[in-house]
Amino acid sequence: MYIKRFLESSIENYLSTPEIIAIIGPRQAGKTTLMLHLQKKLEYSFYMSFEDVELRQLFDHSVKDFLKIYIEPYKTIFIDEFQYSKEGGKNLKFVYDKLREKEEFKKIIISGSSSLELTIRAVKHLVGRGCSKCSSKYYKRGFCGKGLFLQAVFCFP
Repeated sequence: MYIKRFLESSIENYLSTPEIIAIIGPRQAGKTTLMLHLQKKLEYSFYMSFEDVELRQLFDHSVKDFLKIYIEPYKTIFIDEFQYSKEGGKNLKFVYDKLREKEEFKKIIISGSSSLELTIRAVKHLVGRGCSKCSSKYYKRGFCGKGLFLQAVFCFP
């Protein structure tokens, strides 16, 4: 049985905007469950996890091929366990820039259990592109029901 997360409606409010959303929380807080639930509700969406070594290696070592295979065909892309990527922020910036060049709107939602690592790796590379403003105004936090919190950072171009 799925229990609606506090963050779900906040994230749904930003699905039609170009921000990259990072869902951050401790292990077993419900990040994957939330992403899979949202993905099932959306047409032309795709979920992947960077626990899959082949996917992660393609992203890290051949981001152009990754873009063509896993980003271009879909409208909304969910990347779980993003912190495992060694080239995460830099390659996410590349993807974001290429989509902007083509004037294509894609919603990218990433998640990770290591908030500091995920934030530093992904968000620092998006300054001036995908994340020139990440302030507490765009930072949502929600109780997930296990005594743990999920957080979402909305990164604005």
